[in-house]
Amino acid sequence: MRTLLITALLVAGCGSAELEKSDTDATSSATPQPYTPTGDAATPPEVPATDAMAPSTPPSGPPPAPADAAVPPGPADGPTLPCEVSAVLATYCGACHGTTPNFGAPMPLVTLADLQAPAPGQPGVAMYDRVLARMQDEQRMMPPPPNPPVDAADLEIVRAWVEGGASAGEACEGGGDVPDAGMKPELPPPNPECDYVFELRAHGNGRPGDDTPYMVPPLKDLYVNFSFQVPWMGDVHALEFHPIVDDARVLHHYLLYTFPVGGALADGTILPGIGMHPAESLVAGWAPGGSPTMMPADVGLEMPRGPTGRLTLEVHYHNETGEVVPDRSGVRVCATSRKRTNTAAVSLLGTEIIPILGPGEWQATGICTPIFNILTQEPIHILTSGPHLHRRGRHITTKIHRRDGSEEILLDVPFDFDNQIMYDTPAIINPGDWLSTTCTYESTGPAFFGVRTEDEMCQNYLTTWPAGRMDTGGSIILEAHACML
Repeated sequence: MRTLLITALLVAGCGSAELEKSDTDATSSATPQPYTPTGDAATPPEVPATDAMAPSTPPSGPPPAPADAAVPPGPADGPTLPCEVSAVLATYCGACHGTTPNFGAPMPLVTLADLQAPAPGQPGVAMYDRVLARMQDEQRMMPPPPNPPVDAADLEIVRAWVEGGASAGEACEGGGDVPDAGMKPELPPPNPECDYVFELRAHGNGRPGDDTPYMVPPLKDLYVNFSFQVPWMGDVHALEFHPIVDDARVLHHYLLYTFPVGGALADGTILPGIGMHPAESLVAGWAPGGSPTMMPADVGLEMPRGPTGRLTLEVHYHNETGEVVPDRSGVRVCATSRKRTNTAAVSLLGTEIIPILGPGEWQATGICTPIFNILTQEPIHILTSGPHLHRRGRHITTKIHRRDGSEEILLDVPFDFDNQIMYDTPAIINPGDWLSTTCTYESTGPAFFGVRTEDEMCQNYLTTWPAGRMDTGGSIILEAHACML
């Protein structure tokens, strides 16, 4: 392994929610708090749009199944999956690999025929072998984070079935193979603190207020950026970000960025995404299985000042349907002009010095030494971490180095460019502490830092408060609130 340690003189961002088609195509959670699928309620919350401007309370758990939820069919004709295997697949895989695959999954995993089919791109390998392998793959695990992994008892059920020949068995009582979970909860009412409740949605015509759908072409990887001017004047705090899932078959995940000035990108602008967000700050993200972003009761998130500030919604589509699919997915933002006691900001850790000089495994490490909390002698509170690398990125670790010489892991997760998510990583940085962020890459040739997906990055976006207390600068592309020195 080649290691490039970039230090500073101041020290003395279904995965695919899918079963990928080959081993060339994920992450393990630090301390995420995901929506946890159970039984027939195995789908992550699909959140249709609402124009409500009324108050809200955060969801307390998985919502009840709707009255018209699918019921198991009568006894199936022909061989079926054993009931216990079918139940495990419904619990852990049904959200994406149901009868109608969702979130970019390329195939269903519902019937015996689905599991006995050849694995795409792997001659001689059956899907049941592929499923078992991915359930145990620590680097590219299925289901992908932030969903919980398959527990030991359920994994043993699948392993025993596969090693026993993956044969037919007795279907679950009252039905054949377990169908999709099919839960479609609605958004909760907006938080009563918020005087700005608005939706940022994918749209097709590239103009302000456009409510036409974006027509998603049948492509397996498509990133699209939708730009929006903020609707407020002056300063506000963001309190909540709720995902809006319009067509679950094609939505893969989203990331939301802020930019202080709208500039040339007018409200409503649509641009292809190439992983380029210079001078922008990541503030929220969602992948299947994830939960809404909710700020603590006494903390509000800094947002770009209105009316010139801009928000960029980057949507990753994975369309396996073979059809053009209209979509209006996005995020509902809840913000208030009555600012809370504490202001949080998104701080950037990592390094922009990434010389990958050839094939093999490489690492780059950046140092963050907060100096303002040394001057103020006050702690910095970390809420979340949002890693961001590009296609060669395989792993990211952020450590807290305490003043007494001890170390703590803030974040230590595999990275998958196609499954970028936010992690809950609560921690406190005391005066004299510093942080290191190490990114690991697998490369077939040279690469260097850059904003294109063919370039590389090493970034961990931390939501911290008080805002600005981690700032040291050091970003080549002038990212806001950088701590790279």
